[in-house]
Formats: sequence, C-alpha cells, structure tokens
Amino acid sequence: MSPRFTLLPVLYLTLSLLASPAASAEEPLWVELPAAAKARSIAGTVAAETFASLAEKLSPAVVLISVSLPQSAGSPLRKSSKYLDGGTGFVIRADGYILTNNHVVVDADSIRVRTEANQEYDATLVGAFARADLALLKVEADKPLTAAPLGDSDELRIAEWVLAIGSPFGLNNSVTAGIVSAKGRRDIVPSDGPVHADFIQTDASINPGNSGGPLINMRGEVIGINSAIYRSAQGIGFAIPVNLAKKLLPQLAKGGVEQAFLGVVAQDISPRDAQALGLAAAAGALVAHVVPNSPAQTAGFEVGDVIVRFGGDAVTDSRDLRWVAAIAGVGSKTSVEVLRKGIRKVFSVTLTALPRQVTQQAADSTNAPGLEIPTLGLHVQELTPEERKALGLPAKLGIRVAAVANSGPAATAGLLPGDLILRFGYPAVQSTKAFARMVDNAGPDKPILLHVQRGESGAWVNLRKR
Repeated sequence: MSPRFTLLPVLYLTLSLLASPAASAEEPLWVELPAAAKARSIAGTVAAETFASLAEKLSPAVVLISVSLPQSAGSPLRKSSKYLDGGTGFVIRADGYILTNNHVVVDADSIRVRTEANQEYDATLVGAFARADLALLKVEADKPLTAAPLGDSDELRIAEWVLAIGSPFGLNNSVTAGIVSAKGRRDIVPSDGPVHADFIQTDASINPGNSGGPLINMRGEVIGINSAIYRSAQGIGFAIPVNLAKKLLPQLAKGGVEQAFLGVVAQDISPRDAQALGLAAAAGALVAHVVPNSPAQTAGFEVGDVIVRFGGDAVTDSRDLRWVAAIAGVGSKTSVEVLRKGIRKVFSVTLTALPRQVTQQAADSTNAPGLEIPTLGLHVQELTPEERKALGLPAKLGIRVAAVANSGPAATAGLLPGDLILRFGYPAVQSTKAFARMVDNAGPDKPILLHVQRGESGAWVNLRKR
C-alpha cells in the first residue's frame, strides 16, 4: 500500500521580474528568463548572498491566499463571514494571473490574495483541474504585478539547490532552502485523493500553509509547485513539476481541463510479456482492447500494438498513456508511435471528448461442445457465427472460456468463465483445436501471452503451462 501524504497550504519564493506593462491576450500565460540569463550558471559554492538575493527578487511575486468557505448551520448552507488562510500562490503574468494548488481554493465561495507589500485583491477562479491539483486565479490590480518566470523541470538534477518561501503555520514570508532529493516520485497519494504528477522530492522545509507556492532553482526560476508532505517524516516535501503546469495552463485559462478520449484499454508490459512479444525492453503500453468507433479504431490501432510515444511524450507504461491522452486536448490531432509485431508505425489520431458512460456487456456461455486444455486448467468452447456477429468479432476469431479449474495456470492468471480468448501472442485464435495446438507447441519455460476480452474490455494475460 502506498504511504499516505498530506496536501499542504504552501507559500513559496518566486523570482520577480521588473514590473512590466500588462500583457496582451496574445502573450503566453507565464514569463520565462531571457536566453542570456539562462545561459549564466552559478559557479562554485552557493553562498548565503545568493539565497538572500533570490529571496529579495522573488518575494514580490508570491501571494498569500485566503478563502471563504460555506459553513453548515443547519440548512440551508450559509457563507462564512471570515476568510481563512488557504495557502499560497505566485504571479505568472503581470496582468494578474496566479497559479496555485486546486486543494487550496476548492469549494471556496470567494478568494482573496495578499501580496508581500500587503496589497489585497479579490481573485476569480479561472480554471482548475483536480487530477493535477492545479488552479489558475485572476486578479484585477491597479498596476502591473511582479511575475515569476517558469523554468524547465525536466532539467532538474538530483542534489541541485532549491529555495522556497511560504507561510507555514501562518508564519508569513518564511524562506527555506534545500536540495532536490529525488525526481519522478509516482507513489505519492495525498490525503485528499490521488494526484497525477511525477513529484519532485525536496528537503527544503515544506509545511501546512505552503501549498501552491513555488519551488525555485538557483537561476531564480519556478521549477515546481509545492503540494504535499509526508506527515510521518521530517524533511520530505513534494512539488508538482512546473512542466506539467505549463502543459495545462492554456486549458486552465479557458475554464478547465476537459479530458480527451483515445479509445484503448492498455496495460503495462512485464519482462515476461516483453519476452513473449519479442520486445527488446519491457516498456510501453500494450493495447488490450480498442473501443469500437473510437478515435483509436478510426486511426487504425489494433490489439497487440505497443504504444511507445504519444505526441512528444515517451510512453513507458499504461499510466503514462492514460495521462498524456487525457490532457492532450479535445479535438487535438496527435501523432502516436507504436510497435506492431516489432515494426515501428506512426498513426495520426484526432481525440474526442471522454464519453460519459462505458457500457459493459458480458458474453453468455452456451452448451456448445468444448475442449479440455489440462496444461492450463481450462475448458474452452467454439463460438458460432451468430455469436461472433453479436459480439462484433470477425469471422473465425475467438473461443470462449467455458470453465476454469480451481487451481492451475488459468485460475492463477485470473481467467473466468465467459472470457473470450482472441489471440495467442500475435496470431489470432480461430478454433479450440488451433488453440490446443498453440499450447502444445509452446515450450514448458516459454511464457504464453493470451489476449482476452471480457465484456467490452480486454486484457493481456501471461501464464505458463504446468
């Protein structure tokens, strides 16, 4: 079981640029350092003066966020008359766009922000996305605000110095420093629910009151949004990589992230799966089912394809695929790279909106004659042409699992009566006799990879003969 983590209200130090005129609608939603500034590296040991200078430059871009929440007083709900400290945010554009955590402002009736100079503004929630724990706010200030430049979190190195400014436990404008302890932490499960991010782990002190604030590198760029702590440990905090925020900001600016739909059921590839499929490495997302009339089917995806790249992102497992497809944007046209029987292919797919419902349909077993496969602990049956048509299967594809022995490879692998066996590795399974020959020809030490359909979903199942 993954350890539980706590989402934080966070305040962090952010690099401030000189105030500039309000940005036009055509400008990016955030600012970045000029190329010349990025090229300058900090040589030698990081001195105390470096931290002090960064703190002075970045503090004006960091804001304290307070929220008014509904309070239950019998029924109906009434609004609280008092603002509560919610966390932290930081200005990303001079005309008043502010980035923070979703959990800092979720369910708020109203939101206020206060700058380092004690200027207060009412804020509007522009867009939020709970799965990434990000929210974009907007204030109408009477003058341009100081904005913090966003960096490139992919460039982060382990043990690189980072800086944070926040209001832990209400202690405003607290500055902490530390290093990047680790990258790519996926097993972080905050108490408010799962968040998709390959979290940056840091020992820069992060506590309740810091959520939504920036994690800063020594160039003065925001490279993370501090979000969670591990309550049972000291000196362990987690930040959402800023590159994820940059990918989602254009959609947040339009009101939120509408999840896109590709139309495949995919699973991770184990070393045994890779061996059975003849892959060089156990990487990618193995397509177990292609949803009928989906973007994937229209583009030409097939069961057994191994998706290795989606747009510009490498796909290392099914989790990667689900995420990059979901946030790619409804209506976006994306190139997807797959391995099909070892041959690399590229498909162009236009994503649609995520369907509201996925209908599940179970196959009914019949009294058709069957065949025992004792080495797998299976009893399989033929499908009639009428059954294949009703199930949407091509002619001469698939057999049905009629029974599963209480113990044996099939039971261990999770096969159930009613499952349809469609493929033995890449080759299609056309009959029970053909399937029996495939099993007989498989070596005792060679993994058997079966493509199985259950209802309208599918999976690849790996087992060995006994």
